Amino acid sequence: MWKILYIFIVPMLKAKGRPSWHDFYDGQRYARPEMSRVLVVDDEEEICLLVTQYLRKLGYEVTYSLSITEAVNKLSAAAYDLLFVDLNLADGSGYDVIKVLQESHAQTKVIVISAYDNEKGRALQKGASLFLAKPFTKKAIDESLQKLNFLHNT
Repeated sequence: MWKILYIFIVPMLKAKGRPSWHDFYDGQRYARPEMSRVLVVDDEEEICLLVTQYLRKLGYEVTYSLSITEAVNKLSAAAYDLLFVDLNLADGSGYDVIKVLQESHAQTKVIVISAYDNEKGRALQKGASLFLAKPFTKKAIDESLQKLNFLHNT
């Protein structure tokens, strides 16, 4: 009984509710001891919710925006480590968000999510770190995070 307490409870108390590199989820280890902040920008709320919920399960601090205006406001108020952005938004292009991001937070990594595969080259040229074609899977998100060193296999 004490062994179980020591193995499971003591590490959680040391972490004080924040994931550390000792914490595991589905066989994956967090790449960084601090919690990475992620912004998801898509005008389809279902996609925002799915990506947000999945990334939160992995231990990320995630918020989402349904418009460029909302995203720009969030980017000016806080720094993010990673941005998921759709290219075709109701109030403009995801390239506008990437441009604002490059001016204010150049170190932030960008994953472009789009149903238009022919935009991959242009997205990478405009500053995206990766391109993720819609529809995508959890595995594709994991692979993208691994390529950007945000998630490591144990």
